[in-house]
Amino acid sequence: MFRFRSGLGLGLRSYHCTAKYLTSSLFFSCFHHDSNSMFNLIDTHLLKPNPKCPVFNPYAYETPFKLTPSLWYSSKSGFRSSRAYRKRVNRRMRLANKPVLDQALFDEILSQLPARFTPDDLHNVMVPESDALVCLELFNWASKNPRFKHSVNTYHITIQKLGISGMLEEMYNVVDQLLAVPDFGSEPLFNTVIYYYTHARQLSRAITVFKHMKKMKNSECRPSIRTYNLLFAALLSRRTNTHINHMYMGTMECLFRQLVSDGIEPDIFSINSMIQGYVLSNHVNDGLRMFHQMGVVYSCKPDAVTYDQLIHGLCAQARTNNARDLFKQMKEKEFVASSKTY
Repeated sequence: MFRFRSGLGLGLRSYHCTAKYLTSSLFFSCFHHDSNSMFNLIDTHLLKPNPKCPVFNPYAYETPFKLTPSLWYSSKSGFRSSRAYRKRVNRRMRLANKPVLDQALFDEILSQLPARFTPDDLHNVMVPESDALVCLELFNWASKNPRFKHSVNTYHITIQKLGISGMLEEMYNVVDQLLAVPDFGSEPLFNTVIYYYTHARQLSRAITVFKHMKKMKNSECRPSIRTYNLLFAALLSRRTNTHINHMYMGTMECLFRQLVSDGIEPDIFSINSMIQGYVLSNHVNDGLRMFHQMGVVYSCKPDAVTYDQLIHGLCAQARTNNARDLFKQMKEKEFVASSKTY
């Protein structure tokens, strides 16, 4: 809107900065503390430049009221702020609203533990407790004991309490401690971590845990069919965006190949997830290929969800004759079609 030119004085530059500021979204985002009023308009004669600040700064100007910038709007009027900015603001709000430890409750639970408590004793007092912060404090307090080592159950219950309460930052720290212990854990424990990571849209962290499971020497800690199904469900969570599904489809195919190469038999959920991914990424022929392999290459047979996904994909591509044939097969097998199929 305004350009700075060499040779202009500091006062002219300050005037231009002031004019640009008045036309920005900060002008429209200075609200009263009273929620009934709409805007608090700023007049130019109310702004008095601060001589100690040579470069223009809206907060360096003396005003008769407090400038409160809008939370969700950027410096351009009428445009919403970026996603990264909103994430930073939300993170600061979470830190500001961080729960406070109930010291009395913590001392009461601590008194229930014997002098030489075991991991099972700690697990038993943490299970009925609903306060996740108290459970985390018990976990950290026990970690400082040089004679105590956490078991799989204590890690599991702590991560589960933190995940349910939405204390993600604290859960990340506990999971990092878990992954730092060599050849330690269990398949249900890692599946719980992957579930809460995918629920929080932390797919990169979930893949890191999956790779950690692949490197484990203990067979009880290696990925199972439940682990793969959790990742399939996470990759298909954004079902309305074809571009994102197309990008994630390569990852799903790689996971499915690893599933087969590990000697794990795919179940009906795995096959339906792959077919759904093919349909959502506009690769219906690949979905039909996997459909015809069911009962031949794979032991599981199609169900109502399988037919629903394929019929929906064929109709989206205007292949109504093929969709009608699948619908007849579906009726012959006495499957009940969903509303999407009709």
